[in-house]
Amino acid sequence: MSSSLNASSNVSSKELRRRDFILNGNLWKVIIVISLPLFLYSILNYVNDVIDNFMCASISSAAVSASASLSQVKNMVSAIGGGLSAGGSIIIAREIGKNNYNKAKSYASTVFAWTAIIGILTCLIVIPLARPLLRMMGVLDSLIDIGIYYFIISIISACLTMFNSVFMGVEKAKGSTVMITVLNIVVMLIKVGLTSLFVYIIKVDDMTYVALATLIANLLLTIFVIIRLSMRNYIFHFSFKNIDFSKKSSKKITFISFPIFLGKFIFSFNSMAKNYGPTVVGALGISNNIGGMVTNGLSSIEDSSSSIISQNLGNGNFKRAIKTFYYALTINLVLAVIGVLIISIPQVNVAIVNLFARDANGVIDQDFANMISEIFFYEKMGIITLGINSAVLGLLYGFGYTRLSMIINIARVFLFRIPSLWILQNYTDLGYKSVGIAMGFSNICIGIVAIIVAIAIIHRIKKKEHIKEENRVISDQKRQKIDEFIKGYLASFEHYKASKVWCYEDGVVLLGAYDLYMATKDKYYLDFCINYFDKNIGEDGSLIGYTVDECNIDNLQAGTALYLVNKIHHEEKYEKAIELLASQLEVQPRTLSGSFWHKKRYPYQIWLDGLYMGEPFYTLIANEHQSSKMKDDIIHQFKNVDEFNYDEDKKLYYHCYDETKSMQ
Repeated sequence: MSSSLNASSNVSSKELRRRDFILNGNLWKVIIVISLPLFLYSILNYVNDVIDNFMCASISSAAVSASASLSQVKNMVSAIGGGLSAGGSIIIAREIGKNNYNKAKSYASTVFAWTAIIGILTCLIVIPLARPLLRMMGVLDSLIDIGIYYFIISIISACLTMFNSVFMGVEKAKGSTVMITVLNIVVMLIKVGLTSLFVYIIKVDDMTYVALATLIANLLLTIFVIIRLSMRNYIFHFSFKNIDFSKKSSKKITFISFPIFLGKFIFSFNSMAKNYGPTVVGALGISNNIGGMVTNGLSSIEDSSSSIISQNLGNGNFKRAIKTFYYALTINLVLAVIGVLIISIPQVNVAIVNLFARDANGVIDQDFANMISEIFFYEKMGIITLGINSAVLGLLYGFGYTRLSMIINIARVFLFRIPSLWILQNYTDLGYKSVGIAMGFSNICIGIVAIIVAIAIIHRIKKKEHIKEENRVISDQKRQKIDEFIKGYLASFEHYKASKVWCYEDGVVLLGAYDLYMATKDKYYLDFCINYFDKNIGEDGSLIGYTVDECNIDNLQAGTALYLVNKIHHEEKYEKAIELLASQLEVQPRTLSGSFWHKKRYPYQIWLDGLYMGEPFYTLIANEHQSSKMKDDIIHQFKNVDEFNYDEDKKLYYHCYDETKSMQ
């Protein structure tokens, strides 16, 4: 059901506290607490990629080039999981923000199901066609020959990573980022341990074993994820019953996730260095890895801010969502500047470059090292603007403008990078330096474009929110007319039933008048309730036409308004009337499943409006007595309606359920 009572009844207090922290905590602290584990996670992911190049360097320089080139194609496959992870995280975070955990659980199971299907299909399609696909992607034949088995194993590993990434995205959606970090530390340690075993102890001379180590590590993580999803006490426990392949659900997931995937996929399609030979391909890959020391950390702010923004939007907190972007942008700029300063220190730069410029014997290839340094010199000029771009992507993901984020990623490659490289190749004699210049130029340009997009989007969002706000506020003239109408209606109010008996129809009006008093503090509305109760409640607490023995759940509805008014304007006879109504709860007949009969003359029947008639009053009594037993009983009755009155095929509730199946 959509009520927050049902939505969060099975959610642990820890999860609810985490949600409250994201929605109401100090925003600087929220971003740092959520981002710090993700920051470590991003660094570890970066280290995982670097390890392949580092270990391949211990095999041969050709293996380094093959690893760098094939990794780009592998990243294109991983983009599928990245898109589903990011898209699923956004949707789930929105539902958590709305306090609709049941819907969040349904989306989680659905995204996992789609990911498993897509991962299996990817392996079945890509692996048999590995060689032609790599040629189509522009990978040199010499590199394909060296790394074909490395690539095939990497594709299997990438498909496992898809599934693992969705789990990380689900955890991120609810703000649980510490687990992500711990899991990735374990995976990295396993990978490093196995790779070191293969390369340094067994001394294999085949880069395939580097990919095999990654596969084993990712497989172990996948096994953990599957076990975790099968645990019933896990908030996003996987259930086939929760999978929703409906057109509406699939459209929503696709609408959010596909642009993210396509943007990441196209950005990974980067064969710009192939014209300069395999050595430059390897140098560019290493240059990208050096830049990743900074940019991978910045992506953690992007991921965390998108989840924080999504939850706050789901909760209707627009201003806090926008503020999250401003804070994230500030943090990203600080981190980017610090990162660039550190890796620009000559000694640090040389040490990092030399780490990768070794041959199989550990001797530094100085020409290769110089090539890496020259390419990175230009590439690092765009790191700070990439920090801006990362923060803006977090904003776009959080607000659901994923198609716009896709356009930015496409523009980065096809509008700025490839055209600039073509011009440099054809109209200058800069040689391989053109690759680094094109990288730096495109990164600077996309940062500028991103901040322009952010300004335009925030202006548009604020304008739409302002219009909504104006629509919520009525003019003084309209308010006066509304007040006159309502007060005129109440002034001439007559009992719904001619016999003037106690009834829920009058109770609806009384509760409305009470709510108006609480909203406006106009005593006219409170006086209406008091006058009604004074006239219709006897000094002994009796109610006209009401008897407990009738066991009519409808009659409890007006008790809600009476209870609330009594807290403001206490009368002894009000208290007696409340006690009389509460006594009905003790004798109300129940179905075998534990729900109240709707009326004595409707035996063993659960009616939808019975929840509205009886449970609010029952909840007030339960709170007054601080009775967890009563509260559990109320929750159980809501769950019964979900179980018995809901038609799974029609996605609708039947108004009435007859437990005995004896009604016509």
